[in-house]
Amino acid sequence: MANPGILHSYTRKLVAFEHRPHPNPSSSLSSSTTPNASSSPSNTLLWIGGLGDGLLTVQYTSTLAKALPPDWRLVEVLLTSSYSGWSKGSVMRDAEEIAKCVEYFQALEARRGAKTVLMGHSTGANDIMEYLCGTAPSKTSKPQASETKDIDMDADDSSPPSPPSPPSRPHIHGAILQGGVSDRETWTDLCEKDGLMPSLEVTIQKAADLIAAGHGTEIMSRHGNVIAETWNKDLTAYRLHSLLSHGGDDDYFSSDLSEEVLRGTFGTIGKKGTAMMFLLGSLDPYMPARVDKEELLGRWTGIVRGSGGMVD
Repeated sequence: MANPGILHSYTRKLVAFEHRPHPNPSSSLSSSTTPNASSSPSNTLLWIGGLGDGLLTVQYTSTLAKALPPDWRLVEVLLTSSYSGWSKGSVMRDAEEIAKCVEYFQALEARRGAKTVLMGHSTGANDIMEYLCGTAPSKTSKPQASETKDIDMDADDSSPPSPPSPPSRPHIHGAILQGGVSDRETWTDLCEKDGLMPSLEVTIQKAADLIAAGHGTEIMSRHGNVIAETWNKDLTAYRLHSLLSHGGDDDYFSSDLSEEVLRGTFGTIGKKGTAMMFLLGSLDPYMPARVDKEELLGRWTGIVRGSGGMVD
């Protein structure tokens, strides 16, 4: 199936695909030219996929692109962590690459007062939270200095970078978190049902030990590693720990996080002037049945609004 659109190079090695379900006949869609601002939609919805996603891997994006008003465009963002890259990546690196993409599209529309909204699907919602509030003091598992490097958007580097303060990232007008669920709670639920909790706990502890020893970027052995065996992926100690440990860098949406922790993440969004929207599926298979979705949404919403933020 052909998907009409424009492929943008927002860094030397990273691209973003702009859906053009109803192309303007007078505009060129050639990838060798810069899009004509007068014929391009002025507002941009940047879509970030989840673990394993890449360009056009989630079907609803094409449907959503067609449903948008004519002055909005949907753009799928390719990150170093896309497809299989997530197993050696980090939400911090993702957030910095997203910032580069935001800068690129805002520069295209700098004279037209355009709006920019981020939409995260599944673990893409983690990336947006990191973009907005990733340096909050409640996030405790940032890699040690020996595990970080200066950020180079064009480098082929799996090391989690040192995060800058959120104000250095371009302002976005809105953020939509679709299917933002806890990887930690998902895996705990699955392993409890299958009697694999001892194996999961040992694996997470091994990852923590490697990080403490300054080897967070080391690939963990698959032997006895229920996560690597199930996903059939080679994961760094850092990324496994980030996804599955309590307070890990990906741990934004767990239902057991304290009010203090949530105030350090969701509670920092209000001052940024970014409107929020939370979308959870009533039958989401990755959210444990014991989690009260309405209560969880109410907690997030209350904390954002309590800090002066907007939630639609």
